[in-house]
Amino acid sequence: MAEQGFNVIGFISANLGLGAAARTTVRLLLENKQPVSVVEVNPGFGRTGKDLSFEHLKQPGGKSAPYSINLIHINPPEFESLFNKQPPWLFDKEKLNVIIPFWELPVVPRSWIHTLERTDLILAPSHFIEHMMATQVKCVPVRHYPQTVIIPQGVVPARSTFGLPEDSVLFVTSFELLSDIDRKNTVAVLDAFSRAFPDKKNVRLVVKVNNPRAHAVFAPHLEMLYGLAARDSRIIVWEKTLLYAEVLSLYASCDVLVSLHRSEGLGLSPLEAMLLGKPVIATAWSGVMDFMNDRNSCLVPYTLVPIPLTSITAYNATYVGGQTVWADPDIESAAVWMRRLAEDGALRQTIGNAAAADMRQRHEQCTRGGVFSGVMRFHANLCESRRDASRPAMRTGVKRPLRVLFQNRANAYDLPGGDTVVMKQLKERLERKGITVDFCGDTTFHNQQSYDLVHLFNLTLPEKTESFAKKAVARNVPFVITTLQEDFCRYYHKAGAAYAWFKKYVPAGEGRRAALPVLGDIFNAAKPVETRTSPFAGKAANMLCACGETEARTLRGLFSHSRISITPFGSSIRDLPAPAALFEQAFGVSDFILCVGRVEPRKNQLMLLLALEESDLPVVFADGGYSYQPEYSTMCQMFARKGKTIFTGRLSDELLVSAYRASRVHCLPSWYELPGLVSLEAAQYG
Repeated sequence: MAEQGFNVIGFISANLGLGAAARTTVRLLLENKQPVSVVEVNPGFGRTGKDLSFEHLKQPGGKSAPYSINLIHINPPEFESLFNKQPPWLFDKEKLNVIIPFWELPVVPRSWIHTLERTDLILAPSHFIEHMMATQVKCVPVRHYPQTVIIPQGVVPARSTFGLPEDSVLFVTSFELLSDIDRKNTVAVLDAFSRAFPDKKNVRLVVKVNNPRAHAVFAPHLEMLYGLAARDSRIIVWEKTLLYAEVLSLYASCDVLVSLHRSEGLGLSPLEAMLLGKPVIATAWSGVMDFMNDRNSCLVPYTLVPIPLTSITAYNATYVGGQTVWADPDIESAAVWMRRLAEDGALRQTIGNAAAADMRQRHEQCTRGGVFSGVMRFHANLCESRRDASRPAMRTGVKRPLRVLFQNRANAYDLPGGDTVVMKQLKERLERKGITVDFCGDTTFHNQQSYDLVHLFNLTLPEKTESFAKKAVARNVPFVITTLQEDFCRYYHKAGAAYAWFKKYVPAGEGRRAALPVLGDIFNAAKPVETRTSPFAGKAANMLCACGETEARTLRGLFSHSRISITPFGSSIRDLPAPAALFEQAFGVSDFILCVGRVEPRKNQLMLLLALEESDLPVVFADGGYSYQPEYSTMCQMFARKGKTIFTGRLSDELLVSAYRASRVHCLPSWYELPGLVSLEAAQYG
């Protein structure tokens, strides 16, 4: 059996993001006193051999990967090429093959799926990647592997070394042509800079292009970039090859880093700049949101748009298996941030200090090595299960961590709701106790028997929940359900009747409104609907978990012989230092009525607007940015009232906390709640 330790397989010496990430993993393993070996993979285009820090970790005499765990720090296409060479260490049944993929779109490429399913475990470098992998790759557990950077020696501000002016505010943006100029959206950075400073002289924009001449196909893009830069003498295009420490010194020499990316799997440059104490202007979407927030960064709003044909065929629908989206950042908002930061050195310092402090805290958490300990536990459990599969079951007296499978709607992370919050919080707390938790929203998943327990969510999605439940029963795996069982009979018909009434009320004039029937009469005439639930799942479950006595009472009426447990919910938002002024400045509103929640008939927002129709008080809907009933959302936006009505879209935790603190009162006039997570949050913030 191979000796305990880690083999890091990747672009160990290459000057690209995947290479930097692999080197960071090696350093973290060494700091955690783990045995480490490296296996070099050549990324091509002359990018290898640029950082030889870990040459001494290559095994002498042609030996490769001597340790028990393979950390595959390359993406599936490169891994497939390596797999086809059939290195013996990759096929050792006693070893654990762990892949660390970086991908920047919400959809995993179809050609990746088979390769990913050849591995034992996926370590996702960001929650953005974790969600896409967990929902689209079958049978392979996924763990979050938070990323950090380690600043090498010799990184110092050195404007004179780079020929940069000392008396200017310097903005910098950095990208590699091989990573797609359209996705990195570098042209938008130039556009925002021009809009921000049509005639200001003491500002500069440095555009760092990595490996610009790697392939002739990118020559037109480089030519276009130089053509745009030539229109403004304040824009400096830098294509000289730099060592990693020199790149970071360039960032340290500038005042602000700008990343108007359309999508990032992680966002290495923003992470590096923030650790150096630099404010970062960035699109508020995808992987960067793991570490960026409204206190430590300058976030730019966006619109999600379909991806057009780009220079990277990997983003096309043919490759990923369907049309997908990325973010189109608001250029004017980016320009406003540029102007503010150029004019206010104290603001640059405040945001930069917050960024550095948060990144140092993140770095300390990463260096504790909890992910690596978890991988070793996973390997031990897997080896035990493999041995158990080949011999009769026997009691050894040795306890291993419980393995739990969460199953819910496949879009739970793409379109988050209260059930998403419940899952995430429960997953976090179980994992703190050493319990392994995986998620799968695929109703065709057939590997429940590899888990000790299946945990289902949402009895009010009966078809999906019943499918999950029947598979668990067929495989003799115990399962429980966090039911989230709404009492449809009590409210649903009234919500529908109210919406039908508002469809006539909103577009009607004063004269016509008087002729409408009284709402109370409408409610009394509405006929109750049937309960949406799964009788099979409710009766077969080992336990039904209700969030309160009201829901438990409903469940007892539906499943009189089932075991029902009440597990009260609490507030899920951390106590963040987000003052009221943060939201007030972002949306230009104060002393307002706040309503948090997805806009839909059940939440009854139209009734709130009706109640406040003649009020001067602003009403703010923190609506999450989407609705399952978009026509209802449109009706709310059409509702004309005396005061201002604002729809915020999805807010970061910081802005949401600030909104609670800034509001006069929180009002959620919903017909039914279980128990109303946002009301708990509002109470938490007074």
